Amino acid sequence: MRSFFLLVLAGLHTADAQSAVISCSSTKCVAKTSAPYVEIVSASAKYSMRCCTDTPTTHFVASTACPGLYASSTDLSGNCVPNGSKTFAEAEALCASHGARLCTTTENLADCSRVAQCGLNALKVWAVFGDDAPSSVPSVAKSQVPSIDVTPAPTPAPVADTPAPTAAPVPPPGAHDDPHFYTWQGALYDYHGVCDMIYTTCPNYDQGKGFHMHLRTEFVEPTKWSTISSLAVKIGDDVFEAQNNGSYYVNGVPNVDLSEGVDFAGHKLRSANRFDQGRLRLLYQIELEDDSLLEVLVKSPKNDGSRGDRSSLSFQIKGAHEHRNNGGNAFSDCVGLSNTWEQPEEGKYLVGRSGELYEFERAHEFAPEWQVDQDKNDPMLFFKDVGLQLPQQECIKSPILVADHRHLNHLKEADGGALGRQAEEACSHLSGDTLYDACVFDVLVTGDTSFAEEPWYNK
Repeated sequence: MRSFFLLVLAGLHTADAQSAVISCSSTKCVAKTSAPYVEIVSASAKYSMRCCTDTPTTHFVASTACPGLYASSTDLSGNCVPNGSKTFAEAEALCASHGARLCTTTENLADCSRVAQCGLNALKVWAVFGDDAPSSVPSVAKSQVPSIDVTPAPTPAPVADTPAPTAAPVPPPGAHDDPHFYTWQGALYDYHGVCDMIYTTCPNYDQGKGFHMHLRTEFVEPTKWSTISSLAVKIGDDVFEAQNNGSYYVNGVPNVDLSEGVDFAGHKLRSANRFDQGRLRLLYQIELEDDSLLEVLVKSPKNDGSRGDRSSLSFQIKGAHEHRNNGGNAFSDCVGLSNTWEQPEEGKYLVGRSGELYEFERAHEFAPEWQVDQDKNDPMLFFKDVGLQLPQQECIKSPILVADHRHLNHLKEADGGALGRQAEEACSHLSGDTLYDACVFDVLVTGDTSFAEEPWYNK
């Protein structure tokens, strides 16, 4: 990978006082655009930026790809800096005001700064050459620097030396918002309905302590799309519950101070704040095995009538794939909405609690199989029992199940197709991505284009 970045950089002259460097902000940009991935442009052009520092800093996110590095694309108030808003000098000054610096081209192309998100991961941003910058190439003459001038070097590398394309990373298991579920293998499906469900249950986790995660969903009126309202996790005898209104419980005690971290069945549970897409979110983390991590994000509404002002709850089990690829088996016996690791016929099916195999388009039949069932000795993990478990109440189906294509077509064609065009435009940055259809669906059923700006659609 390092040789690939050197080849990219070797095709450029270094910048002079009137020019500066932009680079793809992540490998997502590399995958979605054509070369060059690093360019020299006029320093007065306007882009956004990635700021990097080696010190934990307010509004900066710890890099998952490059330990010890922290990245941000926000201003001093934590608001995302939009694309096309800063000259090079302005971007450099803003990073400096954070006590940071512009990220290097190498850091961006290695996904070191990708965690900064802000909807920029498919775009180019201001950057600087790092240690890998070509030092033997003369600077670009001032007269040669139009707004997007690039002087590429010949491509001498033979085909045999060209690295093979890197496969897209597999999304971690988890779920977000209205709700879209990811399996252990990273497959995506939807389910709209209201009940308490088992996202995953792993009886042998941590020498028999067990790892159990339940989700509670609710309808959003008037169209009755469903959203995750609460998440509850049990390891050993400890239970943590997070709600989309900002409340949380640890073993039934509300709003325990988690800022310094507390013991959770031998694991660490902590909380913090995170700025994503210009909004403050509550972050909860439970450390699992081999640096894997359950991460829960909650956005509470301001109730000020502003665009996108709604609650949301999402979660990911980060590092699970790396744990398994390194020979770990902590999650090997997990089943539930998360499906199983050993998916039948190379992931073509979801495995129900009864053992029945469901094609993904039958997810609306599969999900109710994993409703919490007290007759099967499923534990009650939530602080309040609201009667959404079996045998009291079966899952309540939504009228906008993904399988109801007629309903979606009706929404898409409403107002002469205006809502359909609005949804497609809002999600256009995901064109060709597996998340595009999910994004369009969210905007269609909610009528809210701000769904396309949520963190999970801008990584």
